Order: sequence, then C-alpha cells, then structure tokens
Amino acid sequence: MTDKVVLITGAARGQGRNHAVWLAEEGADIIAVDICAPVEHIAYPMASDKDLALTEQMVRDRGRSIKAFKADIRDEAALRSIVDSAV
Repeated sequence: MTDKVVLITGAARGQGRNHAVWLAEEGADIIAVDICAPVEHIAYPMASDKDLALTEQMVRDRGRSIKAFKADIRDEAALRSIVDSAV
C-alpha cells in the first residue's frame, strides 16, 4: 500500500477507523469520510466530530497524511467532490 491513496467511509470509528489506521501502517495515505450526524432510522448514536479528529490523529501518528471530510456517502455529487479535492 506504500504511497497509495485510499478512500474510507465510516472512518470516524469502528471498522472504518480500524481500516484507516491499518492501511496507514501499511503506507497508504487516507481520504476519510463520515457523516458524523444522526441518520434517520438508526437507533444508536453515530460518530462525532471528535471521533473523526481522533482517526485523523491516529493516521498522522503513523506518519501518513489524511484528509477527513464530513459527508453523507449517499450524496454521490458530494462524494465525487471530496475525492476530486483530496486527490
């Protein structure tokens, strides 16, 4: 993964964070996306801005770059804009 750029959704915590950190350890730079807001019909609390900031710090602590964005991945135009601006 050295010098690859990886897009990770749900990156603020859980599996998304785990993947971001692991791929950073493997040499990848990260584009991290998470909604960090309530989602209709989901009963448990969603990740927060602080969670996403912690993911950012954990990736940077591994010597890799990360660009983190708050966005709803169901919005294709927003996701395309994020990838275009990050790459």
